[in-house]
Amino acid sequence: MIGVLLKPKTLRELWKSILLRKIVEHERELERTDCWSTGKPMGFYKRMASETYKHLEQIQEIAETYDAQELAEGLYDRVSRDFRNYVGVVIQSSRPALDRAELLAGAPRKELPSKPRKEELASQIAIYRSLETKLMNPRTEKKGISVKFVCQLSELVSARPDVTRLSDGDSLYRALHRRSES
Repeated sequence: MIGVLLKPKTLRELWKSILLRKIVEHERELERTDCWSTGKPMGFYKRMASETYKHLEQIQEIAETYDAQELAEGLYDRVSRDFRNYVGVVIQSSRPALDRAELLAGAPRKELPSKPRKEELASQIAIYRSLETKLMNPRTEKKGISVKFVCQLSELVSARPDVTRLSDGDSLYRALHRRSES
């Protein structure tokens, strides 16, 4: 069993679930502070997008007035690049709000029997699914590997490094059974 758990493919699937949870936590912090990853408020990027657009118009107007298109080309390209970057940040930040628990569960809402209410539990369910496909088969069941054990293992994989005590897997086990009964 430990060999299956330590296979690169299994570890990669588990890593993805944990990474996704960290991304969601970081995204929540950015949303809470209304800042982008640079730490600057979103209003800054909107103002800069407006200003650089005005600058682009001014550069074009000056180039036409003085018949200096070639001279203005490099400056126009530089300001245009900045404009695209600012607009890109604004567009990315204005995407629809994520259903984080659904994202962590790894399936669209219509494919979930019930919507996960807790993000941590949704992350554990995704980890459980990865482990279940690798560890639950007739051979491992003969060795005593049960659904409850895989639930406990999922909680262990999902736990933060500073956690000193884990539960017995009951909450995850109940959540999985609620989902399958729905």
